Amino acid sequence: FDLRQQQEMLASNSLPLFQLTLRHAKNKKELRLVSDSGWRQATLRQTSQRLILTWENPQEAALQGLRVSASVLLDDADNALRWKLNVENKNADWTVWRVVFPQVALADLGDGSSVLFPRGPGEVQKGVWKRVFKYRGNYPGGWCSMQFMAAYRETESPTGLYFAVHYPLGGTKDVVLESAPAARSVRLSYDHPSPNMGVAGNDFELGGEAVWQLLRGDWFDAATLY
Repeated sequence: FDLRQQQEMLASNSLPLFQLTLRHAKNKKELRLVSDSGWRQATLRQTSQRLILTWENPQEAALQGLRVSASVLLDDADNALRWKLNVENKNADWTVWRVVFPQVALADLGDGSSVLFPRGPGEVQKGVWKRVFKYRGNYPGGWCSMQFMAAYRETESPTGLYFAVHYPLGGTKDVVLESAPAARSVRLSYDHPSPNMGVAGNDFELGGEAVWQLLRGDWFDAATLY
């Protein structure tokens, strides 16, 4: 929510913060877990600068031994949230296959709204809240060379969201943008293959940090943040 502009950014059809895909190491069966359901225990605690969110004890009996923790730094100076995520897997049968984190559904910001995404040297599309549009790029690559996106409104009252992964060492991931015209929303996410995928009991740790930052500007201003 942009307080200065009194602008709600989140769409009404919100997305879970993360989605895990797990695969049985032997029979290859897949199961999915999301942040907003399927857990017997979820906790939230606050430190001086961070919120620590923890999910454990999945309702699916086969997935016992799985624990997810996310921490978010509340960066007042930059109007930003800086996320880290860890998946601890002590299950001897299941492997963490893919992790979608973070993901967010953004509402239509009004006339002049655009999205920036990293196809080629970077591309801007206008009005995608009102039409079908999809992009999925595999980073790092010649046609997906950056780990950031942005959604913003270019008017006399500019607002928007910078949505990135800051990880200087890279790390492969799919950068995903998809519109939902019926709900007038745009969905942004990062889909990460897990290290040692296929090995039962593997863990996952987000490389670097995921950043959500208030953006008052356009593609150029988003690029300077990156």
